[in-house]
Amino acid sequence: MLLRVDKWLYYTRFYKTRGLAAKAVNGGHVRINGKKAKPSSTLKAGDVVEIVRNQMPWKLSVTGVPGRRGPAAEARQCFLEDEFVCGK
Repeated sequence: MLLRVDKWLYYTRFYKTRGLAAKAVNGGHVRINGKKAKPSSTLKAGDVVEIVRNQMPWKLSVTGVPGRRGPAAEARQCFLEDEFVCGK
């Protein structure tokens, strides 16, 4: 299953609204597999997403595509964080 990157960022709770997610993508703060993303770029399981949010870099491996914006626990199952980049 494929999903637009702006929807994926919204569904996985990285941004409060889809508009904010699209603004971040348009601003060059999101890369997919090392390439600059557009809001209409699609994601699938296995892709690597790099985000700079609040001056903090995130590197995520997509493990699933959510069907809706659900609870945080459900959203958390759709990605794995690279702990060295996130600083956790």
